[in-house]
Amino acid sequence: MLGDDLERFWAAPAGGEGARSHLDRWRAHMARGRALPPDHRIAYREIQKYLFKVGPIDLPDGPSLPKIVDFFKEGVADGRGVPDLPGDDLIKD
Repeated sequence: MLGDDLERFWAAPAGGEGARSHLDRWRAHMARGRALPPDHRIAYREIQKYLFKVGPIDLPDGPSLPKIVDFFKEGVADGRGVPDLPGDDLIKD
């Protein structure tokens, strides 16, 4: 979603169609993050800040940030709190 046309975004002149499309998608993505419940929203923002510090990280099947929002939305739909989302196998001995 967000990284699909990153090259066109950077190649587009300021205010060009590529930049506008990217900005619209980014705003839609941010709205999805703001729609999360407070605890999930805080956790998502912390992950987002971390990823912004370490640089762009995309998964093999696309950008990571929209998938992280989906992960939190699924947890909300299942009634799981933030600590319950990663599951029991997060830390192994």
